[in-house]
Amino acid sequence: MRPDIEMAVLAMVCDDYESPGTITADLCRELGTPIDVADVGAALESLVSKELVGAYCFDSVTGNYLPKTASMSANTFETWFLASRAGRGLV
Repeated sequence: MRPDIEMAVLAMVCDDYESPGTITADLCRELGTPIDVADVGAALESLVSKELVGAYCFDSVTGNYLPKTASMSANTFETWFLASRAGRGLV
């Protein structure tokens, strides 16, 4: 993972739930350089492990984002992300 990507990814998830694909496209546009979606996924996994970002699944029945549990799919790219209070405090 590129070291500069993690803080940029954190900034992208401070205001709203975001998916890895959207984050990647927005970063490419804002930074003016290609960003690999795998780097974004690695940054998100790192941020979640540090409790700076939460991982969520969208429940189409209720229209709510639910915290992702261990029993849910481990696929990062089916997950939505939002910064925690601690994460927002760093941006």
